[in-house]
Amino acid sequence: MRRVVAAAAAAAVLLAGCSSASTTTQVRETGTLRLGFTFSLADAPALTGLQMGYFGADLGGVIVDPVPFTSNAAEVAALEDGRLDAAYIDPVAAVTAWQSSPGGLIKIIAGAASGGAELVVRNGITSARQLARAPLAAPAGGAQQTALDTWLRQQGDSSPGAGRITMTSAYLVQALKSGHIAGAWEPAPQDAQMVAAGGRVLVNEASLWPGGRFATAVLVVTQRYLSAHPATVTGLLKGQIQAENFITTAPAAAQATVNQELAARQGSRLPAPVLAQSFAQIAFTDDPLAGSITAEARHAASAGLLKPVQSLAGIYDLGTLNKLLRAAGQRPVSS
Repeated sequence: MRRVVAAAAAAAVLLAGCSSASTTTQVRETGTLRLGFTFSLADAPALTGLQMGYFGADLGGVIVDPVPFTSNAAEVAALEDGRLDAAYIDPVAAVTAWQSSPGGLIKIIAGAASGGAELVVRNGITSARQLARAPLAAPAGGAQQTALDTWLRQQGDSSPGAGRITMTSAYLVQALKSGHIAGAWEPAPQDAQMVAAGGRVLVNEASLWPGGRFATAVLVVTQRYLSAHPATVTGLLKGQIQAENFITTAPAAAQATVNQELAARQGSRLPAPVLAQSFAQIAFTDDPLAGSITAEARHAASAGLLKPVQSLAGIYDLGTLNKLLRAAGQRPVSS
């Protein structure tokens, strides 16, 4: 624990310039910020920020209300129903939420993670041909279902949706071992859990992207909340930057921190090998990787999961993030 605290202090120093040099006035707002997230490790900045108290440090009288979800689809529904103010969510789900309102329900205000998704199959499966019409699992309506459908089409499968199964992560390992599914395209840690149970990686999604970089989680806020509480959103972004710095500068301590938050939220920790394998796949970044999000959205539209996508320019609001990054001596990001 001493090492965790020491690493957290080091990360705080990295953000000190951000807090002191920022021209943003002191937060004087009150109320509650309802923050959604899942237990996917692409959402590790959320788990870290909650465990280390980063989100509360710059919110003044505003209290963060953490709201965990079992799927990104459930997060989208909560955003649409007005039950969330902000969320860590996968990029295809973020576009779904944005398209649900004529004026755009949400804005992407920061990136969170790149990478960390794989197609894991039963032993003995070595090619796409063996998966034709086979039962395959993927989280419904999000980036992983998009990736699976796109990859199958590229392999010549004329009906990639055939045999598609949606199931909660708790059943994935048993379903793979029992033969109920032939494989699943899942984010970390589910992919690593299936590998630990005897599955094999057929496709690491990073291999399909230039430089291996593609968005798997972003931070969004509803336009209504952003307009009404800009100072609170600035405070949230400060916590996001601090969490990202901690994860990237002290990865071992960050893994322990994430496991502490998982134990507190869902009553169990991840085995050390699964946690390490999961983190090894993911690059944590404040950059939303806008080019990859556009490509993912177009793939999702081709798969019938989104409305046709011409431009996503209106989905971003990165001005505050870039002011904070510049103040902290870090490079700004672009949309």
